[in-house]
Amino acid sequence: MAKYKFNLDSLSFTRESRGFAYWVKRALRYLLAGIALAVMVYISYSYIALTPRERRLAQENRLIEERLGELREKYKHLSVVLKDLEQRDRDIYRSLFESEPGRSDVQDAARRTNELFKSLAVDGAEAMVSRTREHARRLRKGTLAGSEAFDDLVELAQSKQELMVSIPSIQPVANDKLLRIAAPFGVRIHPFYKVLKMHTGVDYACPVGTPVMATAKGVVKEIRMSQRGTGNSILLDHGHGYTTMYCHLDEIKVRHRERVERGATIGTVGNTGMSMAPHLHYEVRVGGEPVDPINYFFLELDPSRLAELAHIASQNGQSLD
Repeated sequence: MAKYKFNLDSLSFTRESRGFAYWVKRALRYLLAGIALAVMVYISYSYIALTPRERRLAQENRLIEERLGELREKYKHLSVVLKDLEQRDRDIYRSLFESEPGRSDVQDAARRTNELFKSLAVDGAEAMVSRTREHARRLRKGTLAGSEAFDDLVELAQSKQELMVSIPSIQPVANDKLLRIAAPFGVRIHPFYKVLKMHTGVDYACPVGTPVMATAKGVVKEIRMSQRGTGNSILLDHGHGYTTMYCHLDEIKVRHRERVERGATIGTVGNTGMSMAPHLHYEVRVGGEPVDPINYFFLELDPSRLAELAHIASQNGQSLD
């Protein structure tokens, strides 16, 4: 459409002529507006929409995060189980089998997997996947190590089952309040000769007739009936080099070669033989050598009670036999 403008001189409308420069400016104006619009549309689309590759990567990241969360939960559970297995393994080896457990693969695996999880939070997706796989492998290795350790433990327990019931591990008389022990193992003043002499057992001051119990499973190897020396006494053979002796008895309630169980009554306290007062003299020997019986009450007394018993016994400087 033609464009007109008012001429003040002639007081009339005249047709405006448009040169080449006008059309160039007009074209440039539209071109720049179009470019600006295209840039804004592209920027907006880039923020709102994702490319197929970006969508795929985002989905993979979500799956990895979900899987990692599941692995964290499994790791927490397995860590508790492995820690419990390791603790029980160590306790059983030390307290029952008299041996130290080997190197803890379980502990090493748990430590390494804990370090792996700390690093997963800062790694990229590719490293996260790789480390997650490595973590799972080590967890399986740790669980397998715990399982193998317990297989070894079961085998050891089976081989030492007889030994466990043969170790003297309770007191020979009821002594809940720990007051009956009168003389400990060690050098003491002899009550008759008044000289220092090795006391090869412990003395329990008890009334005549107090039941005396076998401290482990065994066989009656010897019975002595005498008014001299150790008086009426019983020698039990528990096998594996362990023997126990019960002296100055009043009654003997077992026969030679009779098999007895731990806790079975084998006689009663007396005052026979070279005895200063009614009491039981109790000995434990390993390989024929006398050892301190107080160290063998572990099934009945915890460490603090054992220490208390040893302290009470040490207060008396003279034995009763």
